[in-house]
Amino acid sequence: MKLEDAFLYLELNGSVAGGDMPAVCAAAIEGGVDVVEVDGARMDDGAVRELAAACHGEEALLVLRNAADLVAETEADGLRLAAGSDDIGLARVTLGEGGFIGMTTDDLDEARLSLEIGADYLVHRAGADCAGDFAALRFEARVPLFAAGFDGVEAARRLMDAGVFRLCLTAASADAAELREQAAAYARLLGRCV
Repeated sequence: MKLEDAFLYLELNGSVAGGDMPAVCAAAIEGGVDVVEVDGARMDDGAVRELAAACHGEEALLVLRNAADLVAETEADGLRLAAGSDDIGLARVTLGEGGFIGMTTDDLDEARLSLEIGADYLVHRAGADCAGDFAALRFEARVPLFAAGFDGVEAARRLMDAGVFRLCLTAASADAAELREQAAAYARLLGRCV
């Protein structure tokens, strides 16, 4: 899987039911998720390697949040930083040739700044405003833009009707079966058979 081919992104925040992160991620990927993001600060090298193996075995990408060293030391695929972070240069040096760097943005100005400083992709948390912001960026952005901050499948459908075609789901706690079903609902919305 290449980042450019990813359309459904999952940001896992918090706990995982039963503590089995690889099983939860595998369920989400089975539901149609292309990219799984977790908090790298909460994981050690072994856990990241195990999770990377689970993601790669299902042809998905693994992104760590705010853990450039861990991305560089493991098989994780990428890193995500906060909007406009001045750490992107240091992160690029740490990652070397491998890995991509994304940024979280909340508005059009942050998105433009993140693109200007070299983000490889954006997770844009503007909710319903994502469509307008993405339209404004259509000539500037040559990287994947994932819409986040929307509330439910119907809100995502309205975004897609307005021209958005990459979505980011956020899960505060995860149960494998529930996450598989949630991911599958969004994957179907994106026109995928799951």
